[in-house]
Amino acid sequence: MFSLIVYLSCLFVMLAYGAMSAMSDYKGMRIPNMNSVIIFSVFVVCYLLLWVFGSVGPFAPIASHILGFVLVFVGSFALYSFRIWGAGDQKLVSAFAVWMGFSAIPMFLVYTSLFGGLLGVTAIILKKYKPIKEPAKGSWIDQVQGGASKVPYGIAIVLGALASFVKIGYFSVDTFRIFL
Repeated sequence: MFSLIVYLSCLFVMLAYGAMSAMSDYKGMRIPNMNSVIIFSVFVVCYLLLWVFGSVGPFAPIASHILGFVLVFVGSFALYSFRIWGAGDQKLVSAFAVWMGFSAIPMFLVYTSLFGGLLGVTAIILKKYKPIKEPAKGSWIDQVQGGASKVPYGIAIVLGALASFVKIGYFSVDTFRIFL
């Protein structure tokens, strides 16, 4: 039962910081570094505590999580280096990648790309039609309607992670039963 409490607490903290990252990116096109650090650190704490108490639950072997993290970190760093992504996006996608494990990385990236595409289409519509009369000053909508070509990709990353977690089974009743 203690393992279930640890697991659920870690999921809650990770999701809360993911939501705060998405909201921060929407409001000002910035993702605080500490959010990514906490998302990453919560995985490490969760995995270690579950391992100490006898079951890592739905997680893959630790080498799989490390490999997934390293590959996404290197790839996203390349996107950052070529100024395709911001530094906050690079850190956030890497922090969520450690939660995935190697085999779930392609799914995570596909979901993230799909949500990013939807945000891109939304940005085009906002820029062209300017449907929001008085957007919050400095927000993404304000910037896009003012002519900027920006997308708060942190939102896509968080939604991609959430969709992946559902598909992996992190929220399934069967996963919760592992700990009982």
